[in-house]
Amino acid sequence: MSEDVVVEDGYYANQRFVTLNSSASLATSLGAGTLAGARASGIGAADYESLAGFAGTVVERAHSYGSAAAIEDVMVETLPGATHAFETLLSMERSTALVAATPLRRPVLGDSSLADLLSPGSGQVFAACLEAIRIQEDEQTSVIAGTVLLEFDSADSAEEAHRQLAADPEAVTSIERVPARWLETDTPEEVLSPVNPWHLTRIGLDRVREAEGFKDGQDVELAVLDTGIDENHPFFAGRLGPYSYEPPRPGIPSDRRDISSHGTHVAGTIGADGPTGNVEGVCRARLHIYKIFSDQVGRVRRFYGPDNQPYMRNEYFVHPVMYSRALQDCADSNFPVLNLSIGGTAEGSTDESDCSRLSLTRARS
Repeated sequence: MSEDVVVEDGYYANQRFVTLNSSASLATSLGAGTLAGARASGIGAADYESLAGFAGTVVERAHSYGSAAAIEDVMVETLPGATHAFETLLSMERSTALVAATPLRRPVLGDSSLADLLSPGSGQVFAACLEAIRIQEDEQTSVIAGTVLLEFDSADSAEEAHRQLAADPEAVTSIERVPARWLETDTPEEVLSPVNPWHLTRIGLDRVREAEGFKDGQDVELAVLDTGIDENHPFFAGRLGPYSYEPPRPGIPSDRRDISSHGTHVAGTIGADGPTGNVEGVCRARLHIYKIFSDQVGRVRRFYGPDNQPYMRNEYFVHPVMYSRALQDCADSNFPVLNLSIGGTAEGSTDESDCSRLSLTRARS
């Protein structure tokens, strides 16, 4: 998400979640061994020797199955067998109105997809949609399998695509606006003195820990979905589980760093192991960190606070694919506790709501 992100009524104006129907005629005409949208495990090693040769094979296979493909400089027109929805997507990609498509479900570890090898405008959208269908067929229990995030050049293009795709129930199970989720951090432009940990006193942490038989959460696996974490901070030594920060697709910046320190702050409030009575978390749980923001700042504003101090307000926007993948992973891992310190005014998408319900159901079982 970048500085030109547009939020309307609590939704990202230029994005849509589209859940594809795995029984669509185009999908069923493409077997698991074909290259168009197939997983890397189904693609011969020789086809990877050069992208040009790889692209030629895709086009040849697409011709033989009566479908359509657009790879690099080679364009194959839509042939019989492609549904209205796929014709719309291919047409909008050719005109650059459709910028990118990303399956919500990440590939299996060590796997890759054709969509990641192609640049926008060269068949990337077509490949991503078929990749999502392949995942949907392979992972029937995944809430987000079969769903693709579509990113358009404008809100008008997104609205037009919404109208066109909704008219093809054969290929599209559902199409939804994407709820915007964000975080605002107010940072003083001058370093302030540290404050006493009044919150620990307020909740009576010392008294609770002295109670007989009290367990301090040592056996709890807890997930934090935020801006990342400073994983080398000494207060987290021995407390961190796996750290997920992978970008959703090539071209989206995301590395190991905490982009705003907010995630580190939240994780520390929960489970930092600092000096007693100073910097200390409220439990001893093991923390699993999911970075759900890219490394791009949404907006920056400066203002004066009530203390007449100059502040800088950074607005960060959650990346929908990173967020969806984190929610699905949390549900799959049966974490009993999830922490989300993000904002948003729109109701959750189907995938967001279903993943949350699945997490709660599994945590209670």
